[in-house]
Amino acid sequence: LHQPVNKMDLSQSSIYCNLFRNAHPVHFNTKRYGEQGIAISGGLIVPVVCNIVSADYKNVMQEEILSTQHLNPVRDTDLIGAVSLIHRIEKLGPNAERIHMISLGTRNLDCEKDLEKVQIPLDIFFQANLKPAEMEEILINCCPILSRKLTVKVEWSVIRSIG
Repeated sequence: LHQPVNKMDLSQSSIYCNLFRNAHPVHFNTKRYGEQGIAISGGLIVPVVCNIVSADYKNVMQEEILSTQHLNPVRDTDLIGAVSLIHRIEKLGPNAERIHMISLGTRNLDCEKDLEKVQIPLDIFFQANLKPAEMEEILINCCPILSRKLTVKVEWSVIRSIG
């Protein structure tokens, strides 16, 4: 469960986009959804989630995103948080390790407080080729607090120095 929760806005998303080299012209397009506000492109949510998670790992030297899956839309006033599951730690020598993980971006939840005692179904993290609708069905049945709250699923790794 990662903290802090970041408020999403267009200027912040541009910073994260450039930091994680996730820029594409389509990411800067926005579309109004009536009274719901502006929808932020899913491609911009990935670096926000990665930044939240990276902050918990000191001395990060490299990040590598292996796959992403965009789940629910994010509005310009939503708060973005993250939950991660580490599935492997690989020693790269006496002073470095690679942490392989799957991170879930959340919206409008304080992950540390709201999810402290929640059992998130492992299928959400590990089941291959799980479609967003199938993921939502699992959440409705097993973990309703996360229903319609997941924004992105990122499988990635970080290399960090240790010692």
